[in-house]
Amino acid sequence: MKYTIAHESKNSIRIRCESLRNMTADEADILRFELMNDPGIQKVDLYRKTGGVRITYDCPRSEIIKLLNILDIEDIEIVKDYLIRHPEEEDYLGSDELLRRHLAPELKRDLRKRIVMEAVADLVMPTPIQLGYHLYQFVTLKKL
Repeated sequence: MKYTIAHESKNSIRIRCESLRNMTADEADILRFELMNDPGIQKVDLYRKTGGVRITYDCPRSEIIKLLNILDIEDIEIVKDYLIRHPEEEDYLGSDELLRRHLAPELKRDLRKRIVMEAVADLVMPTPIQLGYHLYQFVTLKKL
């Protein structure tokens, strides 16, 4: 993988990778998965728009550099067919679609109203009644 080191600090390295800009969200998820497979890496943040990758690690820096040098994006693209579900499956939602989805405004209002009502009920009702009420909700599995 071709990259340049943009910034380094103790246990963290930020690199720029131009090929990351051309990746789909699913391919970027695969790259993140591949990097997180290394036991020395704690966290990986990918920034597709800028082509940046921030890696937080707890192993020697040389191991991270060695991993980045042997990592091949073309191999990752081949592996993605085995790791993600395909769009032809009826329940498939890609990463881009999940980021675009939002709750409907009326559902948000309903959820806010129910949360406020629950909070007010917990503040006003005595503890034994609260306990009974929440046990009733748990037993009947009442929707929120």
